[in-house]
Amino acid sequence: MIKPNFTARCTIAALATIYAGAAMMGCKHNGSSGTTTGNVSGSLGAATPAPTGATKLTSGPAPLNYMLGSGGAIRVVDLDTGLNIASTTAPPQAVITVQETTGVSVANKIITPGPLPKAHRYEIWLDHK
Repeated sequence: MIKPNFTARCTIAALATIYAGAAMMGCKHNGSSGTTTGNVSGSLGAATPAPTGATKLTSGPAPLNYMLGSGGAIRVVDLDTGLNIASTTAPPQAVITVQETTGVSVANKIITPGPLPKAHRYEIWLDHK
């Protein structure tokens, strides 16, 4: 006979496994063996074509957050204008944030100050250089 708590334990274990898997999806290795300095430097650009040699990390409307486990060269593109609104080198374990009010920040450093246009969609890309 199965104890009444068995189902609850199985449900909790399944949810914990799903949560752990979802949490790790934001961590990607960019394949480089170089080191990063941990410094964050940024620039704004003009219209940017779809990046080649890059991986799209996430996309959507602001607020948009992504944790880049390995660090590397990233860019943020405004999908509504086609403009590259931020470009920088992110240190390992950096959180990339796109918010309408504060702009684009990487590792708690503002790269592109806000406000950003309302209701725009954004993409965060990892360059493979």
